[in-house]
Amino acid sequence: MTHLSTDIRLAALDTLDWLLASNGEAVVSCAGGWVKTLKTFQNLLSWTAQGSIISSATGAKWSNTKASNSLGSNKLLVHQINTLTKFLNAGLKPRAHDPNALAVKAAQNFPQWHTEAHVLPTKSNCYGYLNLFGAPRDLDSEMYDDPNERVEALHESGLYDAFKYGVGEAKKEAGEIGRAASGLEKALRLAEQVG
Repeated sequence: MTHLSTDIRLAALDTLDWLLASNGEAVVSCAGGWVKTLKTFQNLLSWTAQGSIISSATGAKWSNTKASNSLGSNKLLVHQINTLTKFLNAGLKPRAHDPNALAVKAAQNFPQWHTEAHVLPTKSNCYGYLNLFGAPRDLDSEMYDDPNERVEALHESGLYDAFKYGVGEAKKEAGEIGRAASGLEKALRLAEQVG
């Protein structure tokens, strides 16, 4: 997504769109898949928080900091914003809850009740969040299995404020960019609802 060629960037975004459509949960919950990808999008879009050094030192709007002024830059920018929207939707939407799942599970394990509380954990490194014997916590490379954890990481890394400010600036643009930014704003609202 950070290649110099526009065609390769578009192909990388198409690939990410396909991955999100086929198995978005696996993309956002893999190690480093959440925060590192969001930081890549932040760098691609040149979005920083309002009071940051980059935006206040240059004194320019976010769209003026974009390096390319080619004819296809709007197409690329709209594609980047739309892919970021899909990525946030895949990571922040809670999983669908089946109300009959507990009854079906109880019927399958009829003579034994609450066996899931007594069996060995199925998740690898299930007590890893305690970090008893590991290296210091690295926010970028961690796995985030739950939408609540992803919202917390989004806020802790400061990316939520940067995206919120960038969306506000992008909505001022007319046409496709403004429409894509309003879709991204709806996806950012999920971070407020989940948390």
